[in-house]
Amino acid sequence: AHPTDRDAAVDYARALAWNGDFGQAEKMFTQLSRTGDADAQEGLARVVAWRGDLDRSEQTWRRVLELRPQDPEALTGLAQTLRWEGRQSDAERALRRAIRLVEIAPPQDDSVNQLLNLRLAQVYLDAGRHKEAKALLLELQRIWEQTRPASVELAIALDHLAWLDVLRSNFVSAE
Repeated sequence: AHPTDRDAAVDYARALAWNGDFGQAEKMFTQLSRTGDADAQEGLARVVAWRGDLDRSEQTWRRVLELRPQDPEALTGLAQTLRWEGRQSDAERALRRAIRLVEIAPPQDDSVNQLLNLRLAQVYLDAGRHKEAKALLLELQRIWEQTRPASVELAIALDHLAWLDVLRSNFVSAE
């Protein structure tokens, strides 16, 4: 197939997924990924995770990483799937690898590293590592209040910090 035909098919499958038609998106991504297309496999990994098939999502992310081993986005997708599976230490390992890759070859958008650190803070929260999560979240809050004061990411960080404060006050009052 002509590259633009493949690109159009991948884009169409993505649109199906974003519109909630996961069944059709999964069919298209599955068909497209049979050629070894990493973009199609990435789309498939996301869709099957959204549908709740975390084992298949993990396997598919690992196939993407075989094709693109230095891909921070694929590592982040794998980490999210591992997090949903409750495998926090594996998720942390994948995110730390993604962070290292971004630090070695920084993208033009410096917020990528910040977003990876937000994901890492979420893993820490899930693992009950509240001090580490709070330290990362406070640093992100400091950065985003100056650079992106109206961002969704800042709102997420503030929400997590508020949750940690409520949790801390509940523990104190329970003592």
